[in-house]
Amino acid sequence: LVYFRSLRKFVIHSNKLKSLPSEELGELSNIEIMNLSQNILKSIPESISKLANLKFLDVSHNHLESLPASIGQMESLQVVNLSCNHLKSVPGGIGSLQLLQQIDLSQNNLSYLPSEICLLETLRVLNISSNSLLCLPESFGSLQSLQVLDATHNKVQVSYDL
Repeated sequence: LVYFRSLRKFVIHSNKLKSLPSEELGELSNIEIMNLSQNILKSIPESISKLANLKFLDVSHNHLESLPASIGQMESLQVVNLSCNHLKSVPGGIGSLQLLQQIDLSQNNLSYLPSEICLLETLRVLNISSNSLLCLPESFGSLQSLQVLDATHNKVQVSYDL
């Protein structure tokens, strides 16, 4: 990967990737679009946070069990697809992604969302369907830019004033 430092788009979906090279990944500083979907990744290295220009990240349909805490440092991210994984939680640092417009967390094993998700002032689309969510964060109504919310197929029992 180190030979491709000028890459802007990195698409390697539908393969059998089990892991990503930690050090080399962080050196792809010009990447704006990364599609790693439909592989068998169990984790994403912390070094992904060094991709300062990354705007679109698709790691759907993998075997991810967690996300790196450093995901909150990826300030250029606008669209993130984390659907169809095995995520049990989302790092609170996600609330630092001030340009994030769309996030798909559907079909994971989430039982809660971090309250920091409510800090995403530019978030327009949130898909949290098909998880095990019991409730939504108290300050969920502060997502003023939210235009599309899909929370179907969860276990939410409490009614909210949205």
